[in-house]
Formats: sequence, C-alpha cells, structure tokens
Amino acid sequence: MLCILTACNKGGEEKPAAGPSCVGEWQLTNVAVKSVTYAGQEVDVYVAFQEGGSFELYQMVGQGRYRKYTGTWNLDGTVLSGKYSSKKDWGSSYEVSQDGDKLVLTSSVSGEVDTYKKTTIPESVKSTAYKE
Repeated sequence: MLCILTACNKGGEEKPAAGPSCVGEWQLTNVAVKSVTYAGQEVDVYVAFQEGGSFELYQMVGQGRYRKYTGTWNLDGTVLSGKYSSKKDWGSSYEVSQDGDKLVLTSSVSGEVDTYKKTTIPESVKSTAYKE
C-alpha cells in the first residue's frame, strides 16, 4: 500500500511528500506472474538503485553464477523505467509502491508483480558475478 504523506517546508505551508524511493539495495522475494512462467527455474535477483539514476542488477536463473547488469533508471511519480548500459530499454516500465522495507514493482507489459525487500547485496554476489 502506498501512503501519501505531507511535510512542512520552512514557510509552514504543507506540500505533498515525494512518492516512493527506489534508492538503496533490494532483493527479490516474491514474483506473482500473471502471463508467463519460469518453467520451474529458480530466480534470485538483487538490485541497487543509486542516487543520480544509475543501477546495478545481479540476476541468477537456475544454478550457476550471477550476471551483473548496469544502466540508468528514472522514477517519474510512481512509474519506474530504465535503460541498460547497452542503451537497450528495459522490457517494461513498472508502477512502484513502497511499504516500509518492501518495494513492489508491477510490470506495465505483463502485469507481473515483483516484491523486493531492503537488504545489503552480499559481497560474494558482487565479486563473482559475470559482467553483461
């Protein structure tokens, strides 16, 4: 659930608080797939959204090593979009909601709902990942 809060500026006028914030390190904890299946493949994903609009994504599908993807992201209100370093757009934009340490991304293309929890990406994931 997304909560709308208000904050006071120095002049005492109320103004709406900013929407959800993606900044930080997150781990995928749940996927609610509406239109595709993963054919039994286990998926593990960590993502770090940095201030300034860059990201690092670590993804492992099935067994093996993580693959590292980098690029840029933009949050326009509650719509998250991005590009990989290869200049290719993400496969979807996402409607974002945040509840404490949970970040929920809903794909505008498939309707898939991905839930992430705030966490620190393990150094073992970062140091052994293949760079894409």
